[in-house]
Amino acid sequence: MNNQSKPSKPKAGIIGIGRIGQALAGNFIKSGRSFNATDINTELLNELSGQWGETGKAGDLPTTIRDSDILILSIWFEGIREFLKEHAGKLNGKIIIDPSNPIMINGTGTFKKLIAENESSGEVHKTFMPEGTKIAKVLFPEFCLSLCGSVQNTGKRGPALCQ
Repeated sequence: MNNQSKPSKPKAGIIGIGRIGQALAGNFIKSGRSFNATDINTELLNELSGQWGETGKAGDLPTTIRDSDILILSIWFEGIREFLKEHAGKLNGKIIIDPSNPIMINGTGTFKKLIAENESSGEVHKTFMPEGTKIAKVLFPEFCLSLCGSVQNTGKRGPALCQ
């Protein structure tokens, strides 16, 4: 008999439970993957967490950071820099998933890039992270989230966060 236990999966934490955060939570629930979540809108967070059962756990920001190995920053691009600066001391050894886009819609309805033309948001954010922290940049998060739903429906292997 093999007495070696199976290694546990890294615990995910969702910072921000807006549209992307809610979609992620839904996919985690569908796949049975436990997660932590937090949001500045505690009323919404508490309302949603009542639907998560044992899979999802709502908490405050310090607890979500502490109890998660992977942090998905489902917050606006401009807020990520401040988050990384403020919490850098607590992020060592964690994996940061960044689904943000460094663009905004200006008053004329066109897009404006918030960083220099030759910069990438992942590179910019990495400068605010402590050594030992890894960053993964997610492009087109809505596409990735729909891919997770497709993977779950077919049983095929897909992105790690879908499993």
